[in-house]
Amino acid sequence: MRLTFEKVLFLKTIPLFAGIPESVLSDIVKKSTDVPAIIGSDIIKEGGVLDSLYIIVQGMVRFEKDGKTIKELGKSSYFGATYAFDPAPINLTISAIDDTLMFRLRGIELYDLMNEHPDIARALIPALCKRVRTIEPDNI
Repeated sequence: MRLTFEKVLFLKTIPLFAGIPESVLSDIVKKSTDVPAIIGSDIIKEGGVLDSLYIIVQGMVRFEKDGKTIKELGKSSYFGATYAFDPAPINLTISAIDDTLMFRLRGIELYDLMNEHPDIARALIPALCKRVRTIEPDNI
């Protein structure tokens, strides 16, 4: 997946970006970095600082703590969204369990994009709030 147009079409399938116009998605693509990870490699190790949003284009990743699998994510999933806005060390290891390709957006890039395109903030904030409410339903 190399062309901007293909990447825009892919991002349109991700619920996090559903409300963002194609012209703005194109700017997101231009700021993103392709991050390949071969099977078995660590993307982020426990204690490492997570500061980016990762969108899985192909492959699968595993979240592991103390040798136990917490969850696995595959194509069209994302992780690190809240860490992109508030970088912090993570208490688990994220590794590729298949040859994986991801788009990466650093927090600073997201902030720059939101300043240029308020549509991004209007789409991301409700999607992230919904996700937090799903994870922590009693957190009011």
